[in-house]
Amino acid sequence: MAETMAQAHHMREVSDPVWRILTGTAAFGFGVFICGSVGSYAPTDPSWNAATSGDVQNLFGAGGAVFADVARQMLGWSAWVAGLALMIGGAMRAVLIGAPRIRRWFMGALFVPLSAACFAAWPVPTSWPLRAGLGGMVGDGLHDLSVMPFKALLLPMPNLLAGLALGAAALLAAFSALGFRRGDARLLQSAAARSGLRAARRARGLSGWLSSLMH
Repeated sequence: MAETMAQAHHMREVSDPVWRILTGTAAFGFGVFICGSVGSYAPTDPSWNAATSGDVQNLFGAGGAVFADVARQMLGWSAWVAGLALMIGGAMRAVLIGAPRIRRWFMGALFVPLSAACFAAWPVPTSWPLRAGLGGMVGDGLHDLSVMPFKALLLPMPNLLAGLALGAAALLAAFSALGFRRGDARLLQSAAARSGLRAARRARGLSGWLSSLMH
């Protein structure tokens, strides 16, 4: 009984509006830093990977350049995705949208490596400056592991199949983190169907009006 009361008290503290606003704002700010530093990443900036004496081009200076280099090496494009996810989650928490559930933050964190593994299946453009793929070293490692079952089953195009499976898993994790449920999917489906019917009626009315003008 005492343990249950302690857990309830802890949940009240975690879900306190002031605490949610403060932590949500902090998460949003960190997401802005990640997106800004990774988005302005330049391979020629001085970092742990490159000892150069040129001017720092990163939006957040030398610290941002070092962080962006590590983030790009580890997660590739998903480093920017992680910043965007933090911005969305932080904004939702700060404006008190949705119930404060640790599971949603866990699913949001899981979305980042899954998206990195999905990006690792994409062809690497010649302009990509790193040895690792588009998902970074984390993405390459997870993708290589996920390809093994498809190769063991002797399925065609195992890399593509693994990439599709990882992409689907990443989307499921993202929707779960946002609180997207089956009921929401049905609502979206019905809304899309109604919009399609309205568009079809308008198109038929417009075609009839044009045909009357021509005659």
